[in-house]
Amino acid sequence: SHDVDDPEVYRRDWWKPFAEMEEAHGLRSSWHFCSAHLRTGGTVLDELAARGHEIAWHGFRHDYRIAWMPAGALAARLAAEGPVLARWDVRGFRSPFYLRSPSLLRGLAGTFVYDSSARDTGTELGSPHRREGCCTVFPFRREGILELPLSVPEDIECRVVAGADAAAIAALQGSKLDWIRDPG
Repeated sequence: SHDVDDPEVYRRDWWKPFAEMEEAHGLRSSWHFCSAHLRTGGTVLDELAARGHEIAWHGFRHDYRIAWMPAGALAARLAAEGPVLARWDVRGFRSPFYLRSPSLLRGLAGTFVYDSSARDTGTELGSPHRREGCCTVFPFRREGILELPLSVPEDIECRVVAGADAAAIAALQGSKLDWIRDPG
């Protein structure tokens, strides 16, 4: 999956190499967008959807606010987003900075099928943005919404925090996928 936090990803076509590489292997990803970027990225999301990728929501803008919004304000905002979410049949959500709260999850439950804002474990890479993990790679329900844990280390964290190159990132991600697959 991909979080598109910056509209430059759309403007400069930085998304294309990822999509093309995945498609060459018969894969499709979910692309999490911020509503604030739609002027720049709307047509790209149309193209990704036409190519079979899932479009998911990453909040109004990439900030720290959504996890702490009052329930009524969140409900009003989600209602206003209805036409945007319907455009791509959006079913998934990932919170900016992976921040979430019980009230956020309850508020999302009526709009989205799943949330993918929880990692399976805390990051092993010493990120300054330490996050807790949910201690499982398996889906589970919390506050009325299906949680799909993130289980593969993010390329950006591997590159920026750990200084890994593309080959090292692929090896790290591959070893995690092997670890998930082997126990069944």
